[in-house]
Amino acid sequence: MKRKTLTITLLILCLSLCFVLSSCMDFVTGSSSSGSGADNTDQSTDSGSSSSGSGEDSTDQSIGSGSSTEDSDNKNPDTPHVHSYGDWITTEEPTCVAFGEKQRKCSCGDAIVEKLDKIGHRMENDTCTMCGKKASEGLEYELSEDGTYYKVVGIGTCTESDIIIPSNYEGLPVKEIWKTAFACLTIRSIKIGDNITSIGANAFYDCKYLVSVELSDSVTTIGNDAFGNCKALKSMAFLDSVTVIEERAFEDCDSLENVKIGNGVVGIGERAFFSCDALVNVELGNSLEVIGEEAFRGCSSLASIQIPESVTEISGYAFSNCDSLTSVEIPDNVKRLGNSVFYECDNIVSVTIGDGVEKIEQSAFYDCDSLASVKIGNGVSEIEMYAFRYSPAIEGVEIGNSVKKIGEGAFEGCNSLTSIVIPDIRS
Repeated sequence: MKRKTLTITLLILCLSLCFVLSSCMDFVTGSSSSGSGADNTDQSTDSGSSSSGSGEDSTDQSIGSGSSTEDSDNKNPDTPHVHSYGDWITTEEPTCVAFGEKQRKCSCGDAIVEKLDKIGHRMENDTCTMCGKKASEGLEYELSEDGTYYKVVGIGTCTESDIIIPSNYEGLPVKEIWKTAFACLTIRSIKIGDNITSIGANAFYDCKYLVSVELSDSVTTIGNDAFGNCKALKSMAFLDSVTVIEERAFEDCDSLENVKIGNGVVGIGERAFFSCDALVNVELGNSLEVIGEEAFRGCSSLASIQIPESVTEISGYAFSNCDSLTSVEIPDNVKRLGNSVFYECDNIVSVTIGDGVEKIEQSAFYDCDSLASVKIGNGVSEIEMYAFRYSPAIEGVEIGNSVKKIGEGAFEGCNSLTSIVIPDIRS
């Protein structure tokens, strides 16, 4: 009986507790709903303001978005940028002895940079009117046999590395730079006086630090080995007064990149520019008649050469081992094309030989690995032995109508040759 009473009591307590808890929950929920309603009203008001503001922002964002889209189109990584360069601006003024610099810039920051030529000394009474430098003092002179002029024969007591040869000495003109006068010295630049007519053999041979040579318009002859083995010399311009460039004049000038031959030069001597392996640009004058043997042999960076109409002879090996040459056109005035003239020019693709050439001498185009097309002019009467031997890329040859003889092995080893037109030579 007591147990039953206890059980009923506990049950009543549990029900009472559940009722209290339920009432508390309802109170809390009601308060929260009331607060939430107020909040919702505020939020609704704020939301209205926000919506209004959002509308304005949305308009601004839309305009910004349009600009962004346009910029995006211009900077599309799939669209290649096209450079648009501005005007030339001089960034470094040239001086008497130093190059200047100019450049054009694109909006992307890329720039085209070019050198400005040195001004050169403007000598008047043996003093430069530009920089005030005087002709070098202490040089060694020797009076000519007839007593009418002086020649420079050595460095003497001069300690300068930038040499200016005077026009006059002790009242008489200075006309010659004697052989070996400055050979093997550490001079950096040379300005030739206005009365110098000839630069003797070996005059500046093996001047390894010589970077600049300024000729006067009185110079007519540049002797054998005059500038041979001048390893630092980068460019050379011959004025129209120069008529002859003798043998080996610039042989083994490893840094020589640019050569301009004046319109007075009639002959380039044997090996004149032999093994100038940095030589890229050569401009030949319009009076040139003879290109000597091996004149440009081993100029492995020379990519093109324009033979002027005045040339009548290109001697043996003149352009052999010029590995960067890609095409050759021999003008009609050339009569002689020497033996091995383009021997082992590995990248020549096409050759056109003018109507003036009378004979293609032995091994003229021997071992030209890339040579594919050959056109031989109507003046050629003989193609000597091995003329095109071991040029495996030749596919077609057009032979002129004057050919009477094709020598032994002329096209031996031309494994790609599929077409050759030979005129009727029986008559």
